[in-house]
Amino acid sequence: MADQVRHKTFISYHHDDQEEVDDFIKTFDHDRDVFIARAVGSDQTLDELIDSDDDEYVMRRIREKHMSDSTVTLLFVGKNTWSRKFVDWELAASLHQGPKAGLPNGVVAVLSKQLTKAILPDRFVDNWETGYAKFYPYPKSRTQLAKWIDEAYESRQDEDKRKSIKNGRRKLKRNLSPSQTAGRSAVSPNRDGSYSKSNSAGATASTGAAYSSSVTPRRPYLEWDRHHDLKEK
Repeated sequence: MADQVRHKTFISYHHDDQEEVDDFIKTFDHDRDVFIARAVGSDQTLDELIDSDDDEYVMRRIREKHMSDSTVTLLFVGKNTWSRKFVDWELAASLHQGPKAGLPNGVVAVLSKQLTKAILPDRFVDNWETGYAKFYPYPKSRTQLAKWIDEAYESRQDEDKRKSIKNGRRKLKRNLSPSQTAGRSAVSPNRDGSYSKSNSAGATASTGAAYSSSVTPRRPYLEWDRHHDLKEK
């Protein structure tokens, strides 16, 4: 891969998956030179930013302090990634664009190798629907992952693709509760970046670049259920 460009890639993940993410970075950054990793260092600093009501300031500061000069955001999807407020804000900052913000990041998601399916964050699904974001199984090779990251980079360079970005959803102020899975379906990714879900009859329905009616639509943002608090990680 001497001629392969190594894109600076921000890794968004839930800290329950820290050990596997560390291994992923070691394998595909340090050992196989697929990308140059950028990863958030502290939930506490993000927490301080989330308390601000100035969205433009918050998005800019997350990009400056945590995403550095990355051009692609890779969402590492574990069991509870969908519910984490920090993941939602990292995705929002990744997709933020404008005269002051510059270009958004390309966005790609990779499923944990421990899982065959998972619920995805609502903001990610919004942009999978438009074709801007893609969701893949755990990569089988360096070449495969490099292709996925390069495609995400090309999407952020494409003006028409950038116009398809959906980032108007209200940002989570707290983690979502396990009780809030209603209306959210666990899905299995395909090698072409789409994903599938099994229906009650056991058949598998594949989705394309557009959101398929075979996948249960996500509910709108739900207010935090204070009776089902999640401990911060």
